[in-house]
Amino acid sequence: MQSRLDPSIIYEVNRSVAPHDYELEAESWTYDGRDVFRGSRDPTFSSVDVYWLYNDDSERIGLAEHDPRDHSTFFVSWFYECPFATWFQEDGWVSTDETIWTRMPTHVYEYCMEYGFTSAEGVRKLCARGAWEIVTPMSVRQGGLIRDVSKVVCIDDDCVIYVPPATSKVWTQP
Repeated sequence: MQSRLDPSIIYEVNRSVAPHDYELEAESWTYDGRDVFRGSRDPTFSSVDVYWLYNDDSERIGLAEHDPRDHSTFFVSWFYECPFATWFQEDGWVSTDETIWTRMPTHVYEYCMEYGFTSAEGVRKLCARGAWEIVTPMSVRQGGLIRDVSKVVCIDDDCVIYVPPATSKVWTQP
């Protein structure tokens, strides 16, 4: 997910405890009306003050990033099950519980398997001029232009298909 204070930073979504928080007795905080445990400042980042947020099970569920010059300026980002919801920080993304492979005609599936188009990015490149416009987490991070919204199919890195909310930011990507 991208930093809102320093867009050059892309945060890794990792649910485990950050190494610098292993021995920390985390304090209870409330962000966006949610009670969480906040870790210590992550020394990995210098342009922003990043604090990882955890639930009662010590699972990382988001982050708070503060402006180091003014700690009252901060943004909170949450981890969602869907990578698109995490990137755009929006509810309403729905898994169809099917993969792109189940929507393909058999001959296209076989072609993909035979010629190594087995990743989400591979399928996106293969379909670039086809009936679908594949949107992947990587293409979203790279700011790919959506040419025809009527052809959009959003798939995660496991090729699971997601349906965005009608008001999603995916439709207004640069």
